[in-house]
Amino acid sequence: MREWEKIADSYDWTGIRCSCAVGARHVPADFARLLAAQTAEEATGRGLLGDVAIHGLLSEAAVPVARMALAAFRDEELSVRALRTLTMLIINFTDGEADQEAIANGREDVGEECREVLREGIPLFYAGLAESVDTFVPQYLAQALRDLGEDPEKVQAAFNAGPR
Repeated sequence: MREWEKIADSYDWTGIRCSCAVGARHVPADFARLLAAQTAEEATGRGLLGDVAIHGLLSEAAVPVARMALAAFRDEELSVRALRTLTMLIINFTDGEADQEAIANGREDVGEECREVLREGIPLFYAGLAESVDTFVPQYLAQALRDLGEDPEKVQAAFNAGPR
């Protein structure tokens, strides 16, 4: 079993809210679909972008998905399309705040919890800046690093040193 799957299995998704009407029970399957994506059509982030994170507003499901995203970023061999969407999801977590439903349920700290989880990935994100030949992934990683409080000049230097 892959690390992100172990993380997913540690949660009772039927009791976690996301922004859709059915709750977050669909999230692990949607996450698996994203990681397997090869094309832009497959890598839309359906069930994640728009459910777990919407324009900087984070549902309660964001914290476990942030943990899964970090594990996948660290351990998985992803297509460029899947990696783009995964890093887009990550910057939603590094820049986001709790949505109204999360706040109403006493989870106003969802955004900070996501950032705390993703701070563990700072060295990985710098490595991604140094290695990625993609156009978008390094931009997303640089944004995540700045959101996590990294020195903007250090981030820019790492970005500029990349192979693009």
